[in-house]
Amino acid sequence: MNLKIESLPDKERELLKTKKCLTDEVIDLIGIAYTILDSKGHICIPNAKANGKTTAWKLRVALSEKIGDPKKKWLFNPGKRNGVFGPSYWKEENPDRVWQTEGELDCLILIQNGMSAQTVTTGASTSIEPCLEHVPNNAELVLSFDNDQAGWKAMEAAVKLVLDKRPDIKLRMIHWPIEFKKGGDMADFACQCRQEQDELPDRLLKLVGNIPEDLLNKASGTQTPMEFRDLSNLPPASLADVLELTRQLGFVHDYVVEITLATYISKQLVKKNPLWLLLVGPPSSNKTELVSLLRYAPDTIAIDVMTSAPFISGMKESENPQDLLPQLDGCCFIVKDYTSFFGRSEETVKKLLSDLVSIYDGEFSKHSGSRGTIRYKATFAHVGCVTPQGLKMRQNYMNMVGPRFLTLRIPELTSEEREECLSNAWNDNFKQISIEAAKASISLVISICEHIKKHGLQLEPEEPEIKKQLNNIAQFIARTRGIVDSTTNKFVDDEGKEVVYRDVIGVQIEEPFRALHQIRTLCRSLATVRAKTGITQVEVDTIRKVALSSMPVQRAEVLRQFNFADQLTGRDVAEGITTMSTKTIKRYLEELYHLGILNREKEDQDIENSPWVYSTKEQFKTIIRDNEDDLL
Repeated sequence: MNLKIESLPDKERELLKTKKCLTDEVIDLIGIAYTILDSKGHICIPNAKANGKTTAWKLRVALSEKIGDPKKKWLFNPGKRNGVFGPSYWKEENPDRVWQTEGELDCLILIQNGMSAQTVTTGASTSIEPCLEHVPNNAELVLSFDNDQAGWKAMEAAVKLVLDKRPDIKLRMIHWPIEFKKGGDMADFACQCRQEQDELPDRLLKLVGNIPEDLLNKASGTQTPMEFRDLSNLPPASLADVLELTRQLGFVHDYVVEITLATYISKQLVKKNPLWLLLVGPPSSNKTELVSLLRYAPDTIAIDVMTSAPFISGMKESENPQDLLPQLDGCCFIVKDYTSFFGRSEETVKKLLSDLVSIYDGEFSKHSGSRGTIRYKATFAHVGCVTPQGLKMRQNYMNMVGPRFLTLRIPELTSEEREECLSNAWNDNFKQISIEAAKASISLVISICEHIKKHGLQLEPEEPEIKKQLNNIAQFIARTRGIVDSTTNKFVDDEGKEVVYRDVIGVQIEEPFRALHQIRTLCRSLATVRAKTGITQVEVDTIRKVALSSMPVQRAEVLRQFNFADQLTGRDVAEGITTMSTKTIKRYLEELYHLGILNREKEDQDIENSPWVYSTKEQFKTIIRDNEDDLL
């Protein structure tokens, strides 16, 4: 098709202004032109450009012509064309709200009113998927389709697509007034506003509402429970409300709930390196119920298990790969079960953990033969659940590559607490309480994040004593999650017996700066959740529980024995631990000595084979002894 493009006739320009409510400025800015094809006039809208010149046009039967076959309403001339129209004319680079329209002229009406609008160029019956890449993370997408059957079909397809591909998008729609004519479009509404001397943006915003429940149900099935479909009008909730409800669910330690909420809001508190938290507890220890409090919160992406390559797929573009990483930017990422993933092959687990190291720092790239090099920038808060045995399998390697997670062990219940929780489980209203607890948690974190977004972080500077304690805790965390390499040696003693012993050949201790950033962020997040004006001693005491959880569990079990005595030998420690041999206990005592947590000296300096006596270094005594009930 060889087109001869001409300037827009005055008649067509006037019709665009009167029937489509476009202005001369927009008509000239876009470069709308005209051509004659098959004896009919066509309005030409630029569809693709290169080097400042239009390389492809989209043709619409001119407003002054009668439209014949509806399927021939739009035509393209040969050449590569764009699938999306509108974003190149937006005034904002990353708008908070994007309007999805059903055609170029409707799109232009909104753009000339300062609104970020877009449309697919291939008609309402085609997928809006190409448009989704232009919607910023966590932005609002308003579906603004025509008031007819085709518009509703397009709406249904768009809702399903967004729920499947971009769950971070806040999906909304235009609810046309009952009196608005059937088949009406944005141009008709704009003309009505002009006639009634109303401002289009103001009036249009009043029509923006949630997606109807029946449409959500049809599009998403059971993806989101009905109770959490509309979170826009949740009643205000305080931390006291949340804790009162969660105690009825079996969360007997308030700080576990508070730390989980604090991890979520850290994504709003710090843009670089929000908190990553592993909740560690045996099966059926309420870990899943805990993260479920936030599963349906805004900006949350939750999955049950981690796959081997979730963040950037190596699939070909033609196979429609769905990369997870760009969706996570600015979100809270929840993984209900790391245990099953940690049980996979060592190579698979090491590869994912290595990826997480780069991802934590805010940028990650991956090269594959099918897609080339793909690079994303994303920062997000993260909460994962794992059993102690699952973590034990991989914690050594996690520490070798540099720990990015803080760890919180769910404290074991006492007999009285267990009986109380069993009693609560028989409550006929248990499910409803779970829903109310989740809604209260979501309401609380929404209000906190919105306040931070509007007013910034408003906490008083930390006192020197608080800084000193946090520095000390950071050094404790860095040392206790260090790596100690040793080798087994042996010799024959004077009595002819073979003696096996271990020599330490290397120690890797991270600098405390990452740990300090993590606990400082957690302290500030906790203070914010607790509605305080700054970090207090209470937050520092809570952080100590995290510090004691963030080391390998066997080290923590050995270290716990120093709550009860100032000085202990290996045999002394073994009397308090029945799950490890004396030889294993002595190995962990040596590790803690070489990591700089314990001192040691001979029990009797005059006897060559006198046992070592270990004691806690003075600077770390308070961290251990103030938390004897929560060490494990």
